[in-house]
Formats: sequence, C-alpha cells, structure tokens
Amino acid sequence: MTTLARLNVDTFRNLASQTVSLAPGVNLVVGANGQGKTNLLEAIYLLAYQTSFRSAVAEPLVAVGCDAATVGGEVVAGGATLRLRLTVALRGRRRFDLDGTAATAAEGLAACPVILFAPTDLGAIRGGGGERRALLDRAAAVHEPSAVAVMRRYRHCLLQRNQLLRRAAAGRVDEQEHLTWEHALAAAGAALHAVRARYVAAWAPAAAAILAQISRFPAPLSIRYTGAPPAGSLGEEPTQALAAALAQRRAHDLRLGITSIGPHRDDLLLALGDLDCRRFASQGQARAVAIALRIGQVTLFCAAHATPPILLLDDLFAELDRERRERLATFLAEGGGQVVVTAVDGELPDALHPAARLQVSQGRVQ
Repeated sequence: MTTLARLNVDTFRNLASQTVSLAPGVNLVVGANGQGKTNLLEAIYLLAYQTSFRSAVAEPLVAVGCDAATVGGEVVAGGATLRLRLTVALRGRRRFDLDGTAATAAEGLAACPVILFAPTDLGAIRGGGGERRALLDRAAAVHEPSAVAVMRRYRHCLLQRNQLLRRAAAGRVDEQEHLTWEHALAAAGAALHAVRARYVAAWAPAAAAILAQISRFPAPLSIRYTGAPPAGSLGEEPTQALAAALAQRRAHDLRLGITSIGPHRDDLLLALGDLDCRRFASQGQARAVAIALRIGQVTLFCAAHATPPILLLDDLFAELDRERRERLATFLAEGGGQVVVTAVDGELPDALHPAARLQVSQGRVQ
C-alpha cells in the first residue's frame, strides 16, 4: 500500500508553514468553512500531479507577499520511503524533485498515485466538453502514468499547428510544412485517442456497477467516448485517417485560425438510461454519478496495480442522504487504502471510523 506519511507546506495559500503527519487508513479533516480543509487536499493533489485542481495559474497558490510556495512529502511504498518536493514560483517554471533529483510528472504520479473527488467534479458531469476531457485525461494518467507524455505531445503538436495556421494567414507557408505538422498532430492524436478509448472501455462498466450499489436509480449509467474513429472509412491506419481529415479541413481551419478536429474536440457522453446527464441530471444524480466515476477509478487502479491509490475526498458526504453516506463510509472502511476526507461533524456517517482526526483552524492543522 502507498501512503503519504508526512506532508510539508510552506507559504501555500492560507496554510501555516508546517509538517502534517497522516495515518494509513482514513484521515478525517474537519473545521469550519474557510479554515483550509480543501487547501490541505489541494497541497497533496499538487504534489502528485504538479498542477492544481482549482487554479491553472500560480498566483492563488502562493501566500500573499511571498514569491513561491513549496509542497513536499514522504511517500512510503513497499517498505521504501520516497521524498517528493514541488516549488511553485510566481515567475518561472515549477520544479519537481524526487529524492532530490528533478523528475517528470509521470514519475510523480507513479510515486504518489492520487485520486480526488471534489465538488468541482459536478461541473464535468453537466458542464462543457473541456471539463470532461480533463476528467478523463487525469483519470487515464494516474492509471497509466506513461500517458502523460502522450498528452503533452498532442498539446505541443496542436499548439504548433495552430501557430502555423495563423502564420499562413499572414503570409506564405510551404505545403510541406503543413503536411509535416498535420502528420505529427495526427500521430499524437491517434495515440491519445487510443489511451482514452482503452481507459473508458474499462471505466464504463466499473462506474456503472458502483452507481448501482450506492444509488437506487432505475436507469443504468453508460459512458461513451466520442471522437474520431480509430480508422478511416477506407481502412486507413488511425494516423493516416486523421492526417487526411486534417488536410481536408485545412482551408476551413485557415479561416478560423485554429484546428477544428481532433481529440481536443472529443467528449465523454454520460447517460442514465436514455437521459443525457449534461442536460437532464438532477443535482443528486450528478453527484452520485461523479462519486461512481471516482470510485470506479479506484477499482480499476487496484485491479491494475494490486494496491489502492491515495484517495482524497472533499466534502464527500454533503447533500447525500443517510443511506448513501453509510454505504460510502463502508466502502472507505473496506478499501484498505489511505483516505483523506473533509467533512463537517453533522454529516459524518456512523460507519466512518477514522484512524486519525485532523482539525484545521486558521490554516493550522492539529
């Protein structure tokens, strides 16, 4: 089992500079609103992913009046201890070290596998396609850390082609340059499509089974990844098919100044029976689906890696009835992994028996 034994924070949001000890099993984090409960979870998430689930920029992460924030930790797995450290500067690149040596995001996720449920997940259920793509990509990345390189390659190629389209609108661009970046983008896109499709094929039945256990919705949950087909209509390889489609759309894309097709336009369709969750899910249904997706992630990770991930749960029990709270608490107790869950006392189920209770007040954890 992988556990985060200690978390060090320094000038991160409102949290006091301190070292927080965490227990194996369930760590219950309580405190009034605005005291730093979610910031504590965010620090752990940031250490694993090197990016926040709440902010894409550095400014909100760094305490007022400071130039940088540092998050570090000791991860224990298989009897070995790994030391992770991330520095987020207001200006300049972030630096992530593993045992004192610069490391990649994939190496960070492999060392500290984290899965998070947060109220922001509800936006992915009923919001835009970009939120669902981010949900899918982060789920696939923690399951298969090597997928991080695939995602970064696609983003790089997409940026280069979009810049090429804008340059072409302002002057002459060689045909070969168009073909070169269309092929590179197609190869990266085919690889990303394969990663996503492979993960959704396993995720869909796992999440559907979880939802059936924790809810009484009569309609089953279905999950489908939509996007470019893995091969063209004439039997081309995926890369050839996408490259041909990009070439065909080039004139249209030149007018727009952006690439209009590819995995960055794909979506994850979530439905309860015949009802699209984006349009018809109630608040309670959306929350149950979001929880099922996250627990489905945990199930897949455990099956693939023979060990549970570190599970972060922010405000998990809010807006759930007593029966669903008890079912979720039982799942946490039986999961066997390390869990850090925030809650308020009035929402705690009877079945929740934490190994440690952390009180957060004015940014300090006791």
